[in-house]
Amino acid sequence: MIDPSSTNWYEPVDDVAPIIARSPLVPAALNATFVRMLMGPDLYAGSAVNAAIGLNLILGAIVTGLFKVVGSVAFRPLIGLSTLIYGVLAVTFSLALGSPFGLVGAVLGTAVATVLFALPLGLWLLPKAYPIHLWELGTWWLSWALRSLPFLAAAALISHRLADQTGWCLAATAAVGVLFLVTSGPVIADVPWPVTARRILVRCRVIPAAHFQGTP
Repeated sequence: MIDPSSTNWYEPVDDVAPIIARSPLVPAALNATFVRMLMGPDLYAGSAVNAAIGLNLILGAIVTGLFKVVGSVAFRPLIGLSTLIYGVLAVTFSLALGSPFGLVGAVLGTAVATVLFALPLGLWLLPKAYPIHLWELGTWWLSWALRSLPFLAAAALISHRLADQTGWCLAATAAVGVLFLVTSGPVIADVPWPVTARRILVRCRVIPAAHFQGTP
């Protein structure tokens, strides 16, 4: 376990902060448009599949973050083996659900494997590797969720209403994305970003430069 008295015990999180912080906003809004443009409207699988893909992106980001921050400091053999088992379970559930429920079931197979195996394992290992309580983690996740849900709803609306209007879809998605960055600034600023990412966010005025005074 990381020494709680250390002032930089959270440094391994620097490597995965961008993964944890990513959002399915853009795929949720633009997936329908890109599929219709590249392959034709007849091959678009529908809003239910689009929503399932978005769910997988969220859950996948959380599990990737948990596994990587834990595996960077402890339990590496277990994390490696668990990743393989996770993949096998995802394929198994996708095949099992794909037959009765079609493409939606196949996509949700990964989400089922995540909820039943990978997420509980990651949450169990995290406090064993870091001086952190799960309620603290839940507080951080809730903070992100409350800020993200309205924008994800807007992205879904854009996908539903503007999928056939490429220009308007791109413009609306860009506007929602910018608004998301602006309103999420305080939370984004609290993430221990790597130095390069931190400088980019400051230059783009997503986070205030004063927040990092005295840091590299």
